[in-house]
Amino acid sequence: MKVLKVSVILIAAILITIGLSGTAKAFHSGGVAECEGCHTMHNSFEGAQMTINALPVGTTNAYLLKGQDQSS
Repeated sequence: MKVLKVSVILIAAILITIGLSGTAKAFHSGGVAECEGCHTMHNSFEGAQMTINALPVGTTNAYLLKGQDQSS
């Protein structure tokens, strides 16, 4: 009887855990933000510059960031 109660509680806990678990996404994989929110490939999007510090098209900041640093 005691083993049955423990088994039922354990199975219920497992089912609840599986039911509540969602699909976790990494930061750069559509989770919190898309890459394009902070990064630019060639400092251009449809011919317009993407950086905030007036770099010419084709020139980027470190790590291909749109801003001057990671906090921008």
